Amino acid sequence: MKPSENDSKSRAGFFLSGSYKSGMKKAATMLVVVVFLVMSVFSGKDALCSDGLPQPAEKFFHASIIHALAITPDGKFALSAGNDRTPRLWDIATGGMVGFFSGHTDTVLCLAITPDGKFALSGSRDATLKLWDIAARKEIWTLRGHSKSVTSAAITPDGKFALSGSVDYTLRLWDIARGKEIRIFTGHSKMVLAVALTPDGKYALSGGKDKVIKLWDIATGKEIRAFTGLDKPVLAIAVTPDGKYAVSGGKDSIVRVWDIASGKEIKALLGHTDAVSYLAVTPDGKHMLSAGIDGAVIVWDVSSGKKIAQFIGHREPVLAAALTPDGKYALSGGYDSRILMWEVSTGKSVDSNK
Repeated sequence: MKPSENDSKSRAGFFLSGSYKSGMKKAATMLVVVVFLVMSVFSGKDALCSDGLPQPAEKFFHASIIHALAITPDGKFALSAGNDRTPRLWDIATGGMVGFFSGHTDTVLCLAITPDGKFALSGSRDATLKLWDIAARKEIWTLRGHSKSVTSAAITPDGKFALSGSVDYTLRLWDIARGKEIRIFTGHSKMVLAVALTPDGKYALSGGKDKVIKLWDIATGKEIRAFTGLDKPVLAIAVTPDGKYAVSGGKDSIVRVWDIASGKEIKALLGHTDAVSYLAVTPDGKHMLSAGIDGAVIVWDVSSGKKIAQFIGHREPVLAAALTPDGKYALSGGYDSRILMWEVSTGKSVDSNK
């Protein structure tokens, strides 16, 4: 079965209702235009980041709907990406923009960073992935193979391979050093919207519009099992550090915990009032972070399934988030174009401008 025309829409299109998307699209467009008009009058070195792009008047302000966030392994820098097609690099300590990566021709939907912190991977609606040298802010490879939007990406723990998911219904494995496609994973009957890797890098999980989560053998590309029973599309997947459990979220607004070995659901967490767009598990495996279209960012206790904190600050849907390597802080972003920083244990906002 070939992807339909409706399947060519971006991953974010599955998060929002039609009326909300229409109104917000107009509002967001107007906001971006106004911001760039204001930025265009800036002059002088003080108004520019290190790469020459005008600094936003507000710290941690992307000036575009944010679809993806990632944090470097040393916890010093963050990447954001979205509708403006240009991933941006931020100093977490100050909230100031220090660089950007130009090359995509359409919305950037996903980001990943190699374990050594040297390279970043971005996936876009232009159907490509790009590998970037973070320090030099230069493109290394453009990875071509998907026929439609790249919605999700992950990098293996050894930093050698990247996995991507796409609106074209496939997952693809890439050799990062050579910039070459290694194999294609087929089995989903509709677009793939989320991918994740187990900590040992041997297995992958994927989910999407067909309402099924699939477990794959990375070495062979073969499907091992399917996690079924869902009645809404899957938008986010994460794996616990011990590799035993998968966490999923989707349009049904429920965070679900699965036993990877059996494919059985073992827990359902209720707290969001709209689609769950992002999931992560802290490095110690004790807490989960979820973000949603309801504008909420929630911290959960993994063992009990109880909500222990909720971040309140975004005015619009949250499409992306990221945890610092120590699991103590989180960044979140979405339709309001702001990147907010939170203390995970308390849910309190951290002011990066101080």
